[in-house]
Amino acid sequence: SPLTPHLSTLNPQPSALRCDALEMVCIDGRKASLPGALELDLLRRALPVCLRADSAAFRNALGSMVRSLLGRIKIGTTRAALLIRQKAKRAAVIGQSDPPLGFGERFGANLKGTAAYTAGEAEETIARAQACATWTRWFVRTLLASSYPGAPYERKYMALDLLNAVAETWGVTDHAPAVAAAKAAVAAAHGSPSAASDWAVGASSAPPSQSAEVEAATLEASPYLPCLGASCTTSLLGAAVDSWDKLRVSAFNLLSRHPAPLAGMETPAKLEARMRWALALLRSPRVRESDAAALLLRLLFRKYALDLGWDVQLTPEPRATPPSPGAPAATRAETGAKLLGSMCDLIEEECLKAEKDLLAACRQSLAHGALLATRYMLADIYFASASKQAQQQLKAGLARLLSLLS
Repeated sequence: SPLTPHLSTLNPQPSALRCDALEMVCIDGRKASLPGALELDLLRRALPVCLRADSAAFRNALGSMVRSLLGRIKIGTTRAALLIRQKAKRAAVIGQSDPPLGFGERFGANLKGTAAYTAGEAEETIARAQACATWTRWFVRTLLASSYPGAPYERKYMALDLLNAVAETWGVTDHAPAVAAAKAAVAAAHGSPSAASDWAVGASSAPPSQSAEVEAATLEASPYLPCLGASCTTSLLGAAVDSWDKLRVSAFNLLSRHPAPLAGMETPAKLEARMRWALALLRSPRVRESDAAALLLRLLFRKYALDLGWDVQLTPEPRATPPSPGAPAATRAETGAKLLGSMCDLIEEECLKAEKDLLAACRQSLAHGALLATRYMLADIYFASASKQAQQQLKAGLARLLSLLS
């Protein structure tokens, strides 16, 4: 088998040899060069084994190489989507007759020149792009399967890091509406609603431009989209409070890319339940738990207060209130001033508890968790506001915070 000599270098071997073999498969000087069937098959076999690497240097190298590979696939699939659309336009102009004068054999980005494609080259590029799109969807499923609760640190960290690489490369924009609209157009042209679910059948009798749009939109869709569901979000929230610092930060970065509201936390009641959980961890005497809770509160405040404009309070009980319909939206600086006031309320409550019973307060980390959450929160507050009212609110909040610390 042609795979045998390559697999022998990718199986458990000295990390330097495995790194060289993966570099040969992942990296290409031509940034738009799509990997072939052999490279994709090798990666299917090698990556699940390489995810649990003991060496930090090998994990860093693997992340860099996979990012390079994903960049190649992204550029190549985008170019293939362009070819699909231009191929459909070309077919609409030419039809079944001979091409008109001036309509050359090559087509592509500039419709002429050596950088464009012949019909055969275009078909090969599109076929490779479709194989790469299938591979990236498999890759995301494999990473999700490797980030299960209780997974070894090395495997889970590598899976989250590579999921971040997928999100960085494609983004998390939902292309599903564009694909659904294209499928609906195919179904309407085919005259059957079932063609929307079996679009490959409907596309055969639909106008080429509509079936081509379905193919192109499918190629352009982000493979990260399955990670936006409620079950995956819950799993990532669990990783965000893991005992390992790097895992927490990686999960936080990943969830920060998700659109607000987070899946599974669309209502105030669900958000308040998460906030109560975070507050219980925030008051833990274990530093790793209070740090995880502070990071989680920062995420929830960013998504719901800063992005959605909800009124979020932590004391005396966690409370979340969506803005009233038709109410004027608060600026980001005004929302930040409210958040700063909420954190000052939490610090003051912890200090009052310490004045009443110092021993009980120390068993709940005293005010350490509240101060840590405030420190993280300050990084997200927008201080450069043009509004004088917002500036005054921020100054008052900072003055109150300094008075509590003194």
